[in-house]
Amino acid sequence: MAELLLARHAADVRAKHLPPSPAGALASAADAADVRAKHLPQSPAGALASAAAEAADVRAKHLPQSPAGALASAADASPLPATPETIALTLWSMDTIKTEGESLAVVLALIGARPERDGQGKIWRYQLIPLEELGRPRVDVLLDISPIFRDTFQMSLDLLDDMFRRAAAAAEPEQQNFVRAHALAMQRGGGSWDDATARIFTQAPGQYGTGVDELIDEGQWQQNDDLAEMYTRRGAHAYGGNRAGAAAPATLRALLGTVDHVFQAIDSVEYGITDISHYYGHGGAIQLAAAKARGESVPLTYAESFTGTIKLAGAEELIQLEARSKLLNPRWYEGMLNHGFAGAAEIGQRFTYLLGWSAVSGNVANWIFDDAAATFVLDDAMRTRLEQANPQAARNAVARLLEANGRGLWQTDEATLDRLQALYGDLEDRLEGVAIS
Repeated sequence: MAELLLARHAADVRAKHLPPSPAGALASAADAADVRAKHLPQSPAGALASAAAEAADVRAKHLPQSPAGALASAADASPLPATPETIALTLWSMDTIKTEGESLAVVLALIGARPERDGQGKIWRYQLIPLEELGRPRVDVLLDISPIFRDTFQMSLDLLDDMFRRAAAAAEPEQQNFVRAHALAMQRGGGSWDDATARIFTQAPGQYGTGVDELIDEGQWQQNDDLAEMYTRRGAHAYGGNRAGAAAPATLRALLGTVDHVFQAIDSVEYGITDISHYYGHGGAIQLAAAKARGESVPLTYAESFTGTIKLAGAEELIQLEARSKLLNPRWYEGMLNHGFAGAAEIGQRFTYLLGWSAVSGNVANWIFDDAAATFVLDDAMRTRLEQANPQAARNAVARLLEANGRGLWQTDEATLDRLQALYGDLEDRLEGVAIS
């Protein structure tokens, strides 16, 4: 009897406390203890990533189109405009884990490389594909990695850095190898070869975050030049091989000046680009920094790969879609309000994220601010509900609208501004406890 009770107790403990397991494996509630960096990217991710990379290039009218899952070849190349010189990509840790390296495979597809595996399936090198087989120039890639990716995927960083170094040193014409062309140009400009071949950037060791979202959150910026400078200054540390976070600001600035397109894959519907600050703090900030370096606008494309069919959308399109489907959708905001303080905080934060996106890219249409103001602030009943659930969230919504107008990011009439000013003063008094009831 005692043994039976112990067995039942053990089974109950196992049911409640799942042991760690490899990422992407059942049971889904288990902690990820093994990201298998030596195996990334897996071949299914590679096929999907090739399609994503090529589709993004076709959207931008750069690279020739080819069948999904295959690199472009001379046989299927069509006479579209010139190949882009550089595409900036953002790599995040959890996305890489969940997709088994899809974004890593995008990098390989653009450079023109494939994983070389040993007998156990472990990758020991990203081998360059000969230009004759590739059928197009090698596209240079500027990698913006999250600090968590830096801390998690050191082996992948080393493999990528080795690939970039070999691509830069390859005996190939510069017009067919933009990695080499840019490295040689930087070297001719007085840079060292080691710096000229750096392509993987993020913050210094021990630092986390681009700092752009912090400037937005605290309102500590005057012009969007300040935001571009913050991204460039904090993110100018190179990784991979023996770089170990060495500062290489000249290399980052030079590469930003060659960026033709900014790209990021979205692997799930868990978070949209207006749900968290990281999207405008990375992709939006890169787009801004590249535009400043080039002196002209640079497109930003997101590839949604979670449906099995890759869907491409620009940042402006996604912001409008998410405004309609979330922020301005009664089913969404009523659900948030049902969660009281925390739900109201989520609503209030959306106003900060809209301001952030507008600051870095100008991609927030005026009607989104108009409708957000009308829905949550100018409607007395809704504003009262928001204030009762979370007065700080209500104040933030009003404050961000006023800030957006003050910075020239949202145009509205004087009557609306007067109303917002009065509401802000009232909310401030209530929070300070000086309001007259």
